Amino acid sequence: MAKLKAVHYINQFYAGIGGEAMADIGFSVLDVKKGPAIGLEQLWQGEMEVVRIIVCGDNYINDDANYERVLPEIKKVIEEAKPDVFIAGPAFNAGRYGVACAKVCDYVKNTLGVPSVTGMWHENPAVAMYVKDNYIISTRETAAGMSKSLPIVAKFALKLAKKEP
Repeated sequence: MAKLKAVHYINQFYAGIGGEAMADIGFSVLDVKKGPAIGLEQLWQGEMEVVRIIVCGDNYINDDANYERVLPEIKKVIEEAKPDVFIAGPAFNAGRYGVACAKVCDYVKNTLGVPSVTGMWHENPAVAMYVKDNYIISTRETAAGMSKSLPIVAKFALKLAKKEP
């Protein structure tokens, strides 16, 4: 059986580009695993792999004009990679990152038809904005809870990729 494929969206911080000073960085695609993608693959134990990582700065993607410019690029990545699932974050309680994760998941799921999931703290503003039509896994409040949150996101993403209930 062929290995399942995931595309993962992360911000500039998890891509190792930088923090707030680099939040205006534009869209890019990585073939190398960065940030939570490394942990996700370990948790999947060979059943699924991250084939592309989409990176965009929090400020950049949350600007409406930039977001509209990025959508065709996201579509191109999804069409080329043909993932079984799309994952964003997790964003924890980072507001701008949460909104970016949720709105990209919303686009990929509802426009491109790829099952999508993100994770964030229940008080992240993006939850109220996007939870009605999207899968948002509850995580710990901060990235210090990555080791507790990532297994839940990984398990759910694998279920989506396998088209399990």
